[in-house]
Amino acid sequence: MNPSCSICNNLETVKHIFIECPIVQKYWDNNGVKNFITDIEESNNPNWLDSLRKINTKITSINWNQVFPFLMWNIWLSRNHNYHNKVNLDIPISLAITRTLEFIHLAVKEPSARQAHTSPKAIRWTSPKIGFKINIDGSFNST
Repeated sequence: MNPSCSICNNLETVKHIFIECPIVQKYWDNNGVKNFITDIEESNNPNWLDSLRKINTKITSINWNQVFPFLMWNIWLSRNHNYHNKVNLDIPISLAITRTLEFIHLAVKEPSARQAHTSPKAIRWTSPKIGFKINIDGSFNST
């Protein structure tokens, strides 16, 4: 497997994927947090991800701690899309914002009326029947 970034050919590390790659730097700049990212990048802090998570700002009036996971997930999804489709598209912020707002609406602001009338149900794992198999998160490249 090639250890180089498919976008810029630099060594692809976790920090490179989420901070250093030019397409990601443009993404952070478009989100208005480029100064925070530059400070984190220049500090050479081994806990850069924790520093990134703790940024105290808002994006389109959404608190950073709410939008941050969706921004990171958006980077990951976009990189995979670009790699597997052999394209080099910018990472759109709109999808991360939409997913964040949906999460806030469904999980935070509107607790279900049913929850007030239900009691907790114990859930535990049981082994599947013999011969039962589930495959998850796989990919194939024929070249």
